[in-house]
Order: sequence, then structure tokens, then C-alpha cells
Amino acid sequence: MSRSAERVAALAVALVLVVPAGEAVIHGHTDSVGDAQSNLTLSRRRAEAVRAELVRLLGATSVSFEVRGFGEARPVAPNRVDGRDNPEGRARNRRVEIRFDR
Repeated sequence: MSRSAERVAALAVALVLVVPAGEAVIHGHTDSVGDAQSNLTLSRRRAEAVRAELVRLLGATSVSFEVRGFGEARPVAPNRVDGRDNPEGRARNRRVEIRFDR
């Protein structure tokens, strides 16, 4: 099992324990490589993939999911530093964030 798959599986367990019913919000993000529309599509697909895996792992549950892609609009790190590519920053920006309230 990949590290990402392990993290999603652990999240599924936590989700059932913390939110037996309610909504989980899944946001997908990308780095700034590529055009804005492609990044928006990619970020949405990234979030949808996590939702699909959570649904597969959880089976029938009363947790619903809101899925949204933001493309490159909400970076957590710079994609470029001093006009040069920043691979570490771009890697941090390619992510999925999941939030659920108790």
C-alpha cells in the first residue's frame, strides 16, 4: 500500500470515529505549472479521487462529501523563489485538504 493510500485509510477510520454523520469537505490544489483551467480540472479530479477512495473504504455511511478544486489559487508555499523554479514549494502545493467538524 502506498503512503498516500495508507493516509487515506487512516483518515477513513478517523472520519467514522469523529463524524458518524455529517459532512466532510475535500479541497484539491495544484502547483502553478500548466494553464489555470487545466490546474482547476486537475485539482477537482485529485479531490474526487480521495472522495471515491473514502467512499470505497467507508461503504454505506451517513457522511456526505463536498468536493471542490481550487487549482493553483491557494498555494501554501512559493512555486518560484527569486524568479527560479521551487520544486519543494510546488510539491507542497500539490495536495488535498480534508476538513470535518465534530
